[in-house]
Amino acid sequence: MSGMSPQRSIKTDIVFIILKDVISQYIYLAGVV
Repeated sequence: MSGMSPQRSIKTDIVFIILKDVISQYIYLAGVV
């Protein structure tokens, strides 16, 4: 990853937040089952 521009870092933050949300839901469903 060369050239970490602010735009890329913002995009990475959004992706990280989405992944965190998905993982949280997955863990919740796994816990229910």
